[in-house]
Amino acid sequence: PIFRPFTRESLAAIEARIAEEKARKEHANKGEDGEDHAEPVHHQGMDDEGLEADPNLEAGMPLPKYLLNVLTPEVTATPLEDIDKFYE
Repeated sequence: PIFRPFTRESLAAIEARIAEEKARKEHANKGEDGEDHAEPVHHQGMDDEGLEADPNLEAGMPLPKYLLNVLTPEVTATPLEDIDKFYE
């Protein structure tokens, strides 16, 4: 399903991904001498895989019409996981 309820497990998965990414970056920034080295510049809006955030799914924007057809009444007032692939 496109729309999945946001649960405690969803939050735990997000926190685990953030911790994993942080550990990976810290490990990559340490040289063989054990000293921290400058982190490469990260361009906002782009991640390492080349994905960009979908501007149609930006916070505060109305839901695109193609998604309105699959939005069921059961999830209308339910916190949902982000559907933008950029944030997975």
